[in-house]
Amino acid sequence: MAGLLADRLLQILPLILGIILIILGVTLSIPKPSSIRTFSVNPLSTTSSQPITDAPDDPIPVLAYYYIWFDAQSWDRAKKDYPLLGRYSSDDADVMRQHIRWAKQAGIDGFIVSWKSTDKLNRRLSQLIEIANQEKFKLAVIYEGLDFQRNPIPIEQVDADLKYFIDHYADRSVFDLFEKPMVIWSGTWQFSPEEIQSVVQDKRGSIFILASEKNLKGYQRLAKLVDGDAYYWSSVNPDTYSDYPGKLKEVYEDSHPRESMSQEGYSAQGSPGGN
Repeated sequence: MAGLLADRLLQILPLILGIILIILGVTLSIPKPSSIRTFSVNPLSTTSSQPITDAPDDPIPVLAYYYIWFDAQSWDRAKKDYPLLGRYSSDDADVMRQHIRWAKQAGIDGFIVSWKSTDKLNRRLSQLIEIANQEKFKLAVIYEGLDFQRNPIPIEQVDADLKYFIDHYADRSVFDLFEKPMVIWSGTWQFSPEEIQSVVQDKRGSIFILASEKNLKGYQRLAKLVDGDAYYWSSVNPDTYSDYPGKLKEVYEDSHPRESMSQEGYSAQGSPGGN
């Protein structure tokens, strides 16, 4: 009887040992509570962060429009809710830094900053330049050539503002996305070719100047005067515009005639050298 029991134990011992090893392996593979990664949003965290993807370097930068004209009272107008950072002011350096870090996490290489020369916007742009430089982040500018009523500002002011940009900001390294700083002139459709020529003629050696025309005819009107064109596309409701991607594709193809597809340079859609 004892011998039979010993034989049974020898037969099942390997099975028992196997089960123990499996349980031990599963237990060791489960991270301890202290090693489990948790994530939370700290709106004004000053810790640096890496992009969430390890995508290969792309020679075409990913840029986002960025607006520095927010004051606390700005959130009282036509707003249904407020951003995660609250009713912030664009004077807040911590807010600027957090925006840049969030942008970098999302894989964005730089901001296209809405600007024209006023004391307030010059102060904020100067601050943004310093923070972007510290964060190794790039900038370009969209120059606001229209007033609040969407009328063109005096051409003399446009000329003076772009000269101010060249004299005070163009040599900063945050603007070296391309071989020269990129400036998009918003509202070019409200200015005559003669007015635009009077502004750009002595500035294209220092900055890339892009028009903001809405169609091929508008761009062709200015093609010899500027370094390209930037279309300002907004997100749309797909239920209202069922084939909006098709519309975008149509405009893109209209702006890239087949005979010019093999030419060197950048795309006319928002990048220098597209003329």
